[in-house]
Order: sequence, then C-alpha cells, then structure tokens
Amino acid sequence: MTRWLVLCLGVWCGTFAVAADDDVPTNRLFMESLFAVRTNPQGLQERFYLSYRRKLFHSDKVMLSDTHFSVGPVLTLSPGFVAVGPQVKFQPLAILGFRVSYEVLGTFGLFGQIHQFESAEVDYSDPALKAMGAGTPRIGGQLSLEGRFQLKLGPVAIRDTFMARRYDFTSEANEVFFFDQNTDLLAPTHGWIWTHDVDLLMLAPNGITLGARLSTGMGVEMTHRLGPILAFTWYNRPGQTFNTPTIFVISQWHVAHPYRAGAVSSQWSPTVAFGFAFSGDLTPW
Repeated sequence: MTRWLVLCLGVWCGTFAVAADDDVPTNRLFMESLFAVRTNPQGLQERFYLSYRRKLFHSDKVMLSDTHFSVGPVLTLSPGFVAVGPQVKFQPLAILGFRVSYEVLGTFGLFGQIHQFESAEVDYSDPALKAMGAGTPRIGGQLSLEGRFQLKLGPVAIRDTFMARRYDFTSEANEVFFFDQNTDLLAPTHGWIWTHDVDLLMLAPNGITLGARLSTGMGVEMTHRLGPILAFTWYNRPGQTFNTPTIFVISQWHVAHPYRAGAVSSQWSPTVAFGFAFSGDLTPW
C-alpha cells in the first residue's frame, strides 16, 4: 500500500506551518509515522521513516523556509509483506522537494501478495485474484523516484506529486507481470510504473483540512481516481517528539479502471483509506 500512503496528511500538512528559521536547529533526528487501512483494494500497513535532517539555508525568506536534506531508513510493515531500505530526501525550496528510496521487499504469500502472470492479457479483477488464493512468497526490490511541488496561498494549498517506480521481483521463468496491490496496477516483474497525484486543499485554522485528490496511475493500463480528502490535526508544535498528530480519510471513485469503473465492481464503490499519522524530533528543541 506504499503508493496511497504518499499523501501522509499528518506530516505534510504540518510543513505549511513551520517554526521561525532561527528556532530550527541545523541538525535534527526526525521521524515520520503513518498507520492506515484501505478498502477496494484492501490493505493495511505501518510506514516509519527515521532520518538525519540538515537544514540547507538560514533565511527569513518564505521560499527558503524548511529547506533541508535528509537521509535514513524507511520501514514498512504489513500482514502481507515487509519492506526496508534507505531513503534520501532533498528540499531545496519550500515549494519543491525530491525523494529517492530503494527498499528490499519480501511477501509472505498471504492476502493476495503477490500473484504473477505470463501475459498482460489476464483477468486481475478482485474475483479472479481471490480465486487464485493467498499469493506467493517472493523477494524483490523497488526503486522509487519522486518529485513534489507544493504551494500555499492564504488558506488554499495545492500539491502535485509524481512518482516513478522500478520493480525487480523473483519469479518463475515466464511470469513477467504481477498485480501490485500497492498501486492497484498490473505491473512488470522487472520494469517501471508511474503515478501522479494532484491535491487541492483548504487549510482551516482549527486544524481541519478539506480538499480533493485526482490520482493517475500507469502500469500496463492507465487508471484515474477522484475524490475528497478530510483530515484533522490536533496541533503543530515544531521541535516536539510527538507532533502533528492527525487522523484522515481519503475517498476516491474510479473514473477509469479495467475492473473498478463498472466492468466488474460498481463505479459507485470507492477506494477508501483512513488512518493516523504523526511526526517529531527524537531530540526535542
């Protein structure tokens, strides 16, 4: 479920309200945590990122606020798989950020992870996948390259996130595709997919965030989803060990999908994700 966790509302909404530049230490030990569940398709996971974060600029200019470089391990735990590896983030401007990660991923052969195929001409609808059983234990790696643009004007914020991901999984000789439950795409066993999200948000002073997200994914076929976002952040106090505690729900209807836009599942059945996120400094300041 890595793909739909990228939003991480509890953490990134906090980036729109940061401490004064003079108050932020040059060097920090920073953490981000997100626990979430999803339906259509199903998923459940905890994602934790611990990093050394170094501030890039000392400036009172808005464009240079919260600029940093960070590096550290990222760990994802799920009933169906575990993934761990290094992650690097680079934010040269307040409006622009980049992320690179490589994770070694192992599936347990449970909860439909993973099912592999010899051809792209396959039925990977929910009924077909369920009939195939629990899944197959596999080991592999995934390389993720991500770019993000975000901008806030008054209470309105927009965020544009593009991610390209390379998969390399063990497989039988002729199994060249697999159903990626994370992205809800039919993906190459050795190859690339990409996803693109555009979020339009209204940030209220009482911690409520309202908005909408348009999601596009491209594996063997292209998919589109659209729907609302609702989140509540109790507080944002930079420097605390436990900060930006947030609950959120994201509901999206499938505008285009081989099976979820009416061909098998009703187009009125949305993908729904909800969860809890927080961030913080291991050394408070």
